[in-house]
Amino acid sequence: MQPRSIRIGISVIAALLLALLCTSRLQAQTNTTSLSGTVTDATGAVISEATVTISNQASGSKLSRQTSSKGEFSFEQVQPGTYEVQVVATGFAEQDERVELLVSTPVKLPFKLAIGTTE
Repeated sequence: MQPRSIRIGISVIAALLLALLCTSRLQAQTNTTSLSGTVTDATGAVISEATVTISNQASGSKLSRQTSSKGEFSFEQVQPGTYEVQVVATGFAEQDERVELLVSTPVKLPFKLAIGTTE
């Protein structure tokens, strides 16, 4: 290759890299949010394998997750809105809470379950 060809090749590669970086920054700007938290019992012990369900009646969407071995749950890239959050675990009373999720405003929502039965 001649020196001029090398400069053109480097310019093309630099332009492609710049375009790639700009595209990834645009994709990072979203109109979503997240909801996460921990499920524990009255003593503060974590509850694993609890089912956490979020429902948005306005959109009809419904998502469920199981808590991890550390009692943690997470819903990523959720559309903003008002959600009913339901937590169910064997041997514990069901707990429900309403939460408003706003764009790009992550919410951490802890749940402390009482011993009881689910109906």
